[in-house]
Amino acid sequence: MFARYSRVSSVSTMLVSLLLPTLAWAQSIRSSISGVVTDQSGAVVANANCTLRAVGIESVAKFTTGSSGLYRFENLQLGTYDLEVSAQGFQTYI
Repeated sequence: MFARYSRVSSVSTMLVSLLLPTLAWAQSIRSSISGVVTDQSGAVVANANCTLRAVGIESVAKFTTGSSGLYRFENLQLGTYDLEVSAQGFQTYI
């Protein structure tokens, strides 16, 4: 009887050992969102305020573009986001 229990226990331990790295990897999947803020003529917009909101959870990240108009939000959980961009002299874009 003890040998049978030991064998089941070994199989259970082996399955858990195989699944844990997979579960840990799934929890660590991250992504990024990046782009360039431009006006209607295609010129870059410096110092634009970019606000990224995760839909369904209370998560907000902010970024201000430099002279190149680039923005980048990194290390994001997978999900749906709303991006709001505002700059002096321009209408707010969502």
